[in-house]
Amino acid sequence: MQEQISCFFYDYYISFGFTEFSAKSLNMVTLLLIAFILVYTLDRIIRKILRALSERIAKHTKSPFDDLLLANKVPRNVAHIIPLMIALKLLPIIFVDFEYIEIPIRKILQVVFIILTLWIVRSILHTRKTTLKPYRGYVINL
Repeated sequence: MQEQISCFFYDYYISFGFTEFSAKSLNMVTLLLIAFILVYTLDRIIRKILRALSERIAKHTKSPFDDLLLANKVPRNVAHIIPLMIALKLLPIIFVDFEYIEIPIRKILQVVFIILTLWIVRSILHTRKTTLKPYRGYVINL
């Protein structure tokens, strides 16, 4: 199945009379554009769903913690995880004939994944720090 997807446009370009290298290159560019559109669209959809779900939960609770999670954009940051994982899974399909390009792009996406994870943890910790501020001031004044 993966081989059929990765060579679909290649066969199409060969039938139009392109050379083998140009067909492989155009196949990679076409798959890259489709993957970019797919990942971007998925990112937007997941972000809107998580945002709406988080706002609904925050509306029904009395705790200020979930309001602060929204203020610190935790749902927005978490929404990027799934599209990033899908992008990592699509790399072998897109760059089937260009492994030397796939390896550095995979490393870059892995670094982005680590940075995103740290960003999410930072957002959560910042939220926690914000919720503790009033209590710290109250304890110090006692």
